[in-house]
Amino acid sequence: MLPISPTTPLRVVPAQETLGDAAPVYLVKPASRRERIDFHAAMLEAGIQYQDDAKMRAVLRDAVRGLADTEADALLAIVDGVDALATANQPVPDALRQQFTEIEEAAIAGWPAYARVIAARTRWHATAPLIAASRFLLGWENVAAPFRRVGGVVPDDVLDGLPDDDVRAIGHAALAAFGVSEAERKN
Repeated sequence: MLPISPTTPLRVVPAQETLGDAAPVYLVKPASRRERIDFHAAMLEAGIQYQDDAKMRAVLRDAVRGLADTEADALLAIVDGVDALATANQPVPDALRQQFTEIEEAAIAGWPAYARVIAARTRWHATAPLIAASRFLLGWENVAAPFRRVGGVVPDDVLDGLPDDDVRAIGHAALAAFGVSEAERKN
């Protein structure tokens, strides 16, 4: 990966655009260290906290122990198997993935604590690109709408005028530029 400078905007062209030179181009500021801290603070202020894999698996294991009587050990072996493969960046066989999905679905339906951590992680993944887009979008080209920032952020009404996929692409580009790792997502 090439070095990224916080003073040189990234040019983001959403992948679904096939308009050639007329495609929207979004100018995204790579975040400085301070801005990354401010991003995490903004996420917390919005009530969004990342649930890391360790937290997810711990609550899933609690759910299996609480919901399964005689099958708990066998079900935990499935969870541990998927966890070990994921940790080693190895593919999970379809049959094992299906068993894990069934365990997860039962845990979501029957163990409120697991449903809450799933919801929190889903909320993080849905909200992070929006907050990143609002904080790091500097402008655009080939977009008819006027651009503005207020108090250092792009207001919601401006972002609402863009296609949802474009806003997500802007946010994902900003997040990728400052390398939000699993450890950093813990807020």
